[in-house]
Amino acid sequence: MLLMPICLVKADSWVEVNRFEGTAGVSEEHFTCDYGEWRIRWEFDPGHYHFFPEYHSLTVVTYREGEDKYLVDSIYEMANGSRSGTSYVHDSYGQYYMLIRAGDIASYTIIIEQNTDYVSEPTPTPTSTPHPTVVPTSTPIPTPPLAPILIGAASAAIIMLISVILLVYFKKRKH
Repeated sequence: MLLMPICLVKADSWVEVNRFEGTAGVSEEHFTCDYGEWRIRWEFDPGHYHFFPEYHSLTVVTYREGEDKYLVDSIYEMANGSRSGTSYVHDSYGQYYMLIRAGDIASYTIIIEQNTDYVSEPTPTPTSTPHPTVVPTSTPIPTPPLAPILIGAASAAIIMLISVILLVYFKKRKH
């Protein structure tokens, strides 16, 4: 069992560091947190979708600057899943970047906030804390699954094949 220190904070001790907003596409965003506790609050509007919620998704992966191993468990949500959430990071401060992939959605907002009242013992440095404690509040998936995309493509191919077969059948029937 992992025991973590409990830090009681006032609601107003969370200060916004950065806000990233957008629609569909891929972006890389950089930010700096000067305090050891910070969080990622996110939400997205998938817009109107019919059959393939996996095409309407938000993926956010956060890294420490200069590293390629993700720091915070990835956020990956489809239109039929959670549309908002919060992930907390403890005992880690410094410079970070996040890769944001928004697949065919109306909009997203990601807010980075740090707790200005948080004090950890001993005070960590970025080199002495390579793997901070992360407490996600959404269900994280390290990378977006490829299976739903392949299933969607296969489904579309099957529908096309059935359409062609029916077209040929009805043309032959007329003659």
